[in-house]
Order: sequence, then structure tokens, then C-alpha cells
Amino acid sequence: MEQARDAAKNLASERGYFAGPRRTFMSQRSEYYATLSSSKLLELANDMQSLTPDAKASLIVELDKRGLTSVEVSNYGRELRQWDAEREAEKRHSRYSTRSFNGFGTALYGRREFARDGSYVTTKWGVFLWLPVCPIRSMRVKPVGGGPRAGALAIFSTTYDVYCVSKPVLVQVVCVYAFIAGLVVLIANVDNINRYLHWSGYVAFIAYCGLPYLLRSAARRAGGVG
Repeated sequence: MEQARDAAKNLASERGYFAGPRRTFMSQRSEYYATLSSSKLLELANDMQSLTPDAKASLIVELDKRGLTSVEVSNYGRELRQWDAEREAEKRHSRYSTRSFNGFGTALYGRREFARDGSYVTTKWGVFLWLPVCPIRSMRVKPVGGGPRAGALAIFSTTYDVYCVSKPVLVQVVCVYAFIAGLVVLIANVDNINRYLHWSGYVAFIAYCGLPYLLRSAARRAGGVG
């Protein structure tokens, strides 16, 4: 950047930018750059190849006046590329809605790999009486709305932004099956547990149902999500 500044100043001197009609032209361009914000100047500095030699010279002079270094120009360029990548990723997002009628249809079960933007990895299942039966695919999603709808049928629908789709994540599928199997065993034996320890079967059932929420909270904290 420093070399470019020196070259621009030398170019200005050799071509007589500050004498005659060109002085007025350069002065007008310099006045224009002076009205721009620093962020706009940094944006222009990252697109030097599209500027004319006159414009480059004026821009470099203004950058010098404001003490904007080549490091700041480079860092701003990196941020611009990151923003562009994020915008492109947002354009590629699709929408997906789960829907079940009286417990039959599709639903998302399991949450892992939480991100700061609120997205997480989950698995789409075919459900029978709201129980996950067959994993269909895994997705990174972010909920955007939904819930039960009023009517004669209990219709549940939730809409998600979908970031990416993959085959079912094996670890997540195993965890969901293991949780459902444990729940079935607990329900089948809750009366036997109560027979020996009064009400402890119901307490164990409630605690077991809360286990996924505790695991999710731990996963968020471990990932620095909160």
C-alpha cells in the first residue's frame, strides 16, 4: 500500500495533476472523496483495479489524510468477502416445513452442533403417533415459526430455514432410538417402581423426559452458544 501511495504521488507530479485544467479535476475528485465515510473509502481501496489512475491518486491521498493504513484496507477487504459469502449462503437457504396429522407424518427429532446464529443439526423422521420410526435425512436448520393449528384434526406444522442436507447422522439416530427405547421401558415398569418406592416411578419418568433439555443446554454451553 505504501508503495502504491508513492507511485501515485510520483504519477501526480510527473503528469502535472496539480497544474492547469487537471488541477481542477483532481480537486473536484479529492473533494468528493473527502465527503465519503472511512468505510466507503476502504471499500473503494479494495477495488483499486477498477479505478482510473487519477482516481487512484486522489483516493490514496485521502487515505493518507485519514491515516488509513494498508493493514486496515486488507482487514476491511477480508470482512467484505466474509459478508459476501454470508449473503450468498443466505440466498441458498431453502424453507422446509414438518407436518403431522394426529401424530402421523414427518417431524424433526434430535438437536446437536448448535451454532451462534441459532441453527443446529437435526434429523427428519417419519412418525407414527408422534414417535420417530424411520430417519429420512439430517439437516442444519433454524426455526422460523409454526405450531398447532385449530380444527377438527390436530395439525402440527413448523417452518425452518434449511442450511444444508445430508444423510441421517448416525450418532443422532442412535441417540433418538436409545431415548425412545428407554422411555418405553420406563413406562412399562413405572407401576413396578411405584410398588417398591411410592411415586418414584412418576418422578423418574418426569426426570427422564427432561434429560434431552439438559443435554442440549450442556451442548450449547460447551459450544459457547449459551
